[in-house]
Amino acid sequence: DDYIYNTSLQFDPKSASITKKEIGFTYKPQARKLISLSYSDDNVTESATLSAAYPLTDTIHVFAGLDKTLSSGVTNKETVGIAYESCCWGARLVNFKELIKNNDYNYSLGFELVFKGLGTTDTYVRNKIEKRLPEYRVNLD
Repeated sequence: DDYIYNTSLQFDPKSASITKKEIGFTYKPQARKLISLSYSDDNVTESATLSAAYPLTDTIHVFAGLDKTLSSGVTNKETVGIAYESCCWGARLVNFKELIKNNDYNYSLGFELVFKGLGTTDTYVRNKIEKRLPEYRVNLD
């Protein structure tokens, strides 16, 4: 149950060829400990994504993600963060890096503070993390 493999092929019957292929592997023994690697090729662009999370202690874990276009060598997105959790509250600090155009990057820093049972100060940060690292579904609520 800790290992997830996925593959998909897109076939064009008119040209009788495969137009897109994707393969992925995830090892996730727990929500705060995972590694995931995926590769896709649409016959124009080859890209790969890497996601990981690792607990440093019972209350602190780190997480990261990388999205890179292999055919050009350009890094599209990077995500690196640290999270803290206690019985009553949790917090995440995360750095986002995103390609705008021609090796020009946008950098941003996000902070989420969660009071368990009450809610969060910033759902935008959580949603952005989950969009960039889909296997990382750590709810600090």
